[in-house]
Amino acid sequence: GGKTILIGNLIQNQFTNSRDWPFGAALSLALMAVVMVLLTILAKRSRESLL
Repeated sequence: GGKTILIGNLIQNQFTNSRDWPFGAALSLALMAVVMVLLTILAKRSRESLL
């Protein structure tokens, strides 16, 4: 296995092994926010290229 910790594995670890639910929830919300921002940027760029 790899030695790199991915964000999904880190979130799962916070909920299961560490039992640190607040930090796991904060990581999940931060990941969702980053994804939403990137999707918004992508949608705006693709809309501009169609015009």
